Amino acid sequence: MSTAQHRTISLRGTQHSQGGHTLNDDGVVLDLSALNHMSMVAPDVIRIQAGARWKQVIEYLDPLGWSLAVVQSDCDFSVGGSIAVNAHGWQFNKPPIIGTVEGLHLLLADGTLRYCSRHQHAELFKAVIGGYGLLGIIIDVDLKVTRNGAYQLKQWVIESTDFLPLYQQIKQNQQAELFFGRFSLHRDHFLRSIIVRLYENQDQPLTGSTMTDHQWYQGITNWFFAQTYGSNFFKKLRWLLESSSWLSKLYQYLSRNQLLYHTTSNYVTQNSEQVDLLQEFFIPLQQFKPFVDFLQSLHPDLSKPLMNITIRDLQPDQESLLRYAPEERIAFVMFFRGPKTVAFERELRTTVLKITDRALALGGSYYLPYRAYQTKQQFSTAYPQQQQFKTLIKRYNPQGVFMNQFYKNYLGDILLPDH
Repeated sequence: MSTAQHRTISLRGTQHSQGGHTLNDDGVVLDLSALNHMSMVAPDVIRIQAGARWKQVIEYLDPLGWSLAVVQSDCDFSVGGSIAVNAHGWQFNKPPIIGTVEGLHLLLADGTLRYCSRHQHAELFKAVIGGYGLLGIIIDVDLKVTRNGAYQLKQWVIESTDFLPLYQQIKQNQQAELFFGRFSLHRDHFLRSIIVRLYENQDQPLTGSTMTDHQWYQGITNWFFAQTYGSNFFKKLRWLLESSSWLSKLYQYLSRNQLLYHTTSNYVTQNSEQVDLLQEFFIPLQQFKPFVDFLQSLHPDLSKPLMNITIRDLQPDQESLLRYAPEERIAFVMFFRGPKTVAFERELRTTVLKITDRALALGGSYYLPYRAYQTKQQFSTAYPQQQQFKTLIKRYNPQGVFMNQFYKNYLGDILLPDH
């Protein structure tokens, strides 16, 4: 494949990644959103073109009685983008999405189209999933799916110190399917309590409802979420609402597809002068309490910009090259909001660097789709296979046809400043 005037190509799905993955200076951005065809190629395998959004996939699968086995918690991301970041979701006791991928078609820099799987071009398979568009263009992907059905909610409101015993108890539950925890953020109880929500598979269909039946109150919860920015009062009020038995009853029985049919529009800021930023850390189970203790010590720095911390479990991924969960880990998804200013970005980066240092010291890692605050040394520590990954880029993309700011930040000659 050649590029006019030697321009590079970066790839765009829905452009949710925040670390320059879809951009390059003086480059061409290839919008893949028109590639959205899908079909069942086996009783439990769907082939989806890379530009399709998960919302479209759920709408396709639902009448057939099927659902997605592993997917992000929001359905407005693209399929190709999720494969490129090796996404994970709130599916319980599951590895990242690579565990459900049967194979994918990849267009290489030289124009060759290859089908990559665990049995064909395996090194490409392992590098492309979580490879951020640097090895080629994902055309379509074959995914294992699972049965849709009725799920019942169980909810606990516990102290943070009681999380691991409850987690180990849930691990023994054969019906556990969807799981997450959410920390208290108000000043009087900062990170000291957790709402734990677990959905159990009832092994039967849910009839007489649509995927949007449970979304009528999202406007209310979105309003409460927005008010918590910089307000301890609303953080406490939101906690009381989210931890209430009344709210949990609204979620009592839902289908798997209803639960996955959730969009970022429910919580992203509508204020053009504000920016929402995510960071995510993956911590070994035995280091859960030390990491929470460390975050509590950062309360003065986190109290205003921190809007949410969600925790999920991740089973080991020994397949992807740039793996972030080589062992069982707890994911800490941190949602920040602040003004669109250089000062806010600088302050947040300082805090994120501290958190990253602590996560790495505890044997953990961090996620790569977000703002590239981390240093190149932190990247090398978290992803020790990065040199092997770079070698494959040189082999399959030797002239840098596919290029983005992520590569330049972490793998190229442009280094992030030390801290």
